[in-house]
Amino acid sequence: MTTDNVWKFNPWTVISFVVVSGLLTFIYWDAFIELAERWDLQEEYSHSYLLPLVSLYFIWQKKDELAGMAYTPSWLGFAVVLLSMVVYSIGKISILYMSSPDRS
Repeated sequence: MTTDNVWKFNPWTVISFVVVSGLLTFIYWDAFIELAERWDLQEEYSHSYLLPLVSLYFIWQKKDELAGMAYTPSWLGFAVVLLSMVVYSIGKISILYMSSPDRS
């Protein structure tokens, strides 16, 4: 199998990736801020800044194997991400409702 056309994406795949990435960043922004604060303040999490770098290193080690794999997108992954965004949003809304001073 040649690797020259294995990883070509159609426009809908790229658009979906960009939209979902943007939504995830917007929805989980507060969680990212809280993670960074915990990593700064709690000593047992201070190594967490290195985890993305270690992950990138492992991906780089397998780059030849990954390049040879055929790209087969699945809507199941999109559905899982969408479901997680809905559950997170419901949780945020319920927190706002439960902490409302007007609630009797």
